[in-house]
Amino acid sequence: IAQISNQPGTNGIQTYVNPVLSGDHPDQTLMRVGNDFYSTGSNFHFTPYLPILHSTDLLHWEVIARVIPYTSSIPNNDTPSGGTWQGALAQFNNKFWVYFSNNAGGGQYFCTATNMAGPWSAPVKVNTNTGVYGYDNSIFVDDDGTPYMLLKNGQALNGLQRLGMDGQPVGQAINM
Repeated sequence: IAQISNQPGTNGIQTYVNPVLSGDHPDQTLMRVGNDFYSTGSNFHFTPYLPILHSTDLLHWEVIARVIPYTSSIPNNDTPSGGTWQGALAQFNNKFWVYFSNNAGGGQYFCTATNMAGPWSAPVKVNTNTGVYGYDNSIFVDDDGTPYMLLKNGQALNGLQRLGMDGQPVGQAINM
């Protein structure tokens, strides 16, 4: 549990002495919807996959959903680094979306829900015929409601890909 420090920092802002999220939470993504905050991230080989965390103050978090149950065939590998990577959250087309990579199963997937607490759809593989590549990709939604995927594959290749309202890539990826 996060605890506020007794001493303010050099800038006068109080800090927290305990981790806000205890445990191992790599590649976190954060999304705000009104007064609610949601987060998820890589959980590699730990099942069930992709926990959705909820908070109203960024200090106290609870798991409200598991996007992919342990009975799912995707991801189909519980070896170290074999499960889900990332977990990019977005909201568009009247749905919540979570995009993730599956190192062992090859490729990227997404699941959707109308409520962050679920139920979540079965994983759908992201089409790669338009140039989608990489892992740990991020999703952002432009002011006009158009979703995009920021593509990363190490430092050598970075790109941008528009997504359709079905969550799939549209057009060709732009190599930045």
